[in-house]
Amino acid sequence: GATITFESGGRESDVPENVVTGWQAKRTTDAEGNFTFAVPHGRGTLLVKKKDANYILQHKLSREIESGKPGGSRVYAHALHEVNASKDNGPVEVEIRIKPGHVIRGKIVDEQGKPIIFALLATNLDVWDYSGEWRGVSEPTLGGSFRLKGLNADQEHPVYFLDPYKKLGATVKLRASDEPVSVVLKPCGSAKAKFVLDREDRKFSPIFLFVLTSGESKYNFDAMKAGKTTADSDFVANVDRINYGNAQKEQEGLVRSYTFPALIPGATYRLLTNGGIDGPYKDFTVESGETLDLGEFTPKFND
Repeated sequence: GATITFESGGRESDVPENVVTGWQAKRTTDAEGNFTFAVPHGRGTLLVKKKDANYILQHKLSREIESGKPGGSRVYAHALHEVNASKDNGPVEVEIRIKPGHVIRGKIVDEQGKPIIFALLATNLDVWDYSGEWRGVSEPTLGGSFRLKGLNADQEHPVYFLDPYKKLGATVKLRASDEPVSVVLKPCGSAKAKFVLDREDRKFSPIFLFVLTSGESKYNFDAMKAGKTTADSDFVANVDRINYGNAQKEQEGLVRSYTFPALIPGATYRLLTNGGIDGPYKDFTVESGETLDLGEFTPKFND
């Protein structure tokens, strides 16, 4: 029941036009873990994933997979196995081993010790996306308890908790040996920012991201080519759809004033200050109950 995908490691011109790779050409292992996969000749990487399974996720950078060069975004899988297939030498036999992880359980309470019935968790312990990228969308944990799988006994794992209705949150670092765990959610913080536009009828909405792991902007292709790692990030509206369905703003002349509520204490957020997805940004964290003033920005527009 494991999912197998293949990413070509050669130049796009090396892959025949009629060959489909990546998440669009996934295969599934049989009851004994066997699979057969037709791949283009040359270097490539087999990605193995098993949904809701207790195995440790590994990662490589996207440019390392695509071209053998440093830089890019993190690509997660339970195994990333490099192969080099030759059209002249017949099938390549591979045996791919994945490493079992640890399970940790705990409860989620407020400062008075009352259970948090509805909570969202952000973590890279569970990356279920055929592309291998982390996404902010997750299923809520209900009933005041949580269970996490795939912990590496040798590592500390940051996990972010949010009750979007009560606006309570916490950032914790968990180890496999920590069980049982009691996570206490505290009042969230908030942030404010002003944007001064070039004309009153300008349509503008700031790009606001949740950053799970640090790095450059995921759309900064120049940084990737320079060998830098991009952040695991997603729109805050994908992490918290309760509080970010519509932007909270005030308008006065050329000035747009925005408030960003329900920010998890200790988590990193990224505000893009120039209006573009790959432009300059400001990273920040807030403490419980804090309202942080991010300052005033003047976006630039190409029209």
